[in-house]
Amino acid sequence: MSNRTSSNLARTLLTIAPLLALSHSAQAQAFTVLYNFSYSQGGINPYGTLLLRDGILYGTTIQGSANSTCQREEETCGTVFEFNLASRVETVRHNFAGPPDGGSPYAGLRRDAAGNLYGTTNTGGTDDDGTVFRIDPAGTESVLYSFIGTNGDGAWAGVVPDSNGNLYGATLGTTLGSRLGTVFKLHPAGDLTTLRRVGAVIGTLLLKDGELYGASIGAGAYNAGTVFRVNAETGKLTVLYNFTGGADGGIPTGSLISDPSGNLYGTATCGGSASCSGGNGVVFMLNPHTGQQTVLYAFAGAPDGTQPQGQLARDSNGNLYGATASGGENLCNGGTVGCGTVFELTPPALEGGAWAETVLHNFTGDDGYGPLGGLTLDAQGHLYGAAFWGGTSRGTGTLFEVTP
Repeated sequence: MSNRTSSNLARTLLTIAPLLALSHSAQAQAFTVLYNFSYSQGGINPYGTLLLRDGILYGTTIQGSANSTCQREEETCGTVFEFNLASRVETVRHNFAGPPDGGSPYAGLRRDAAGNLYGTTNTGGTDDDGTVFRIDPAGTESVLYSFIGTNGDGAWAGVVPDSNGNLYGATLGTTLGSRLGTVFKLHPAGDLTTLRRVGAVIGTLLLKDGELYGASIGAGAYNAGTVFRVNAETGKLTVLYNFTGGADGGIPTGSLISDPSGNLYGTATCGGSASCSGGNGVVFMLNPHTGQQTVLYAFAGAPDGTQPQGQLARDSNGNLYGATASGGENLCNGGTVGCGTVFELTPPALEGGAWAETVLHNFTGDDGYGPLGGLTLDAQGHLYGAAFWGGTSRGTGTLFEVTP
């Protein structure tokens, strides 16, 4: 996959336009725009799921940069930023510069005990095929690895560390003439091992008990995506589920999460009430031991939203929270697309009952639209997210908080 192909896939995904679950709208009592991104402040268009640590939100923007090589508004170098929830101050931690530095960081970040931040970029590096990077507490960025095309071309998924300092991640593709991406292991010394070739992966992998769980967007028996497991040491691949693109959904783009019983939860951007040519997406649960997939909710478009793309958040009561990239009650982009929603899914009181969906917020455009990266939940029940577009500064995105 060339960078041109990777860029086309990026544009496509950013515009991707039991089933008897209940839906109702209950606008949140507390929705707050925390920050409006702007060209004058550096980065614009936040994409990845936010990381929350010690009252600080960490994230990435895929465009904008104060670096002298990325001064034009159309440049896609991007930034790493932090936002202090107490002071409401945003600080750019790094301005990407493009090759040999990284560019276009789509994924969220991870932080270690020493305060180092880790992430990936879709472009940049020595061959412009993307990078894995680290930013230390002083704000110094280091490129830990530059992909060389044959072992990875473009990364939208972030990295996840293990206890030994290894980093695991996935790429969108390679330059070997195949549509397959890779699952990789980056050793502390800087050596990279390709564990397995898989379909293109957008969401960051989930590491549990030495196994990596993820979702591919275009592979599988029906070319509608899969949920898979890769052993972190041997690279053994197990396809846990093949999406059909019909009632069960298709094109899963978000990162997976799990519950204490080991069940996996995720979102698929299409399918549900119809095929991927007309469906609005689903939230699903998968038992990784039996391969049983259950659609918890199928979206209707309006007023409940369409195209859930990001990572879900789950509270201690089993409620799920997420965002839809479009749909909802309001129209944005000149009235051509729904602005998107924040939603809650509540499990049934009785086994076999329907999950209930509640729309917590309908975006208007002025408060942002198109939340693509999922939600982050704190211990007090506050939800944090980023809208890719909208806001007060030429539609360059917002940070927001929702209290259900």
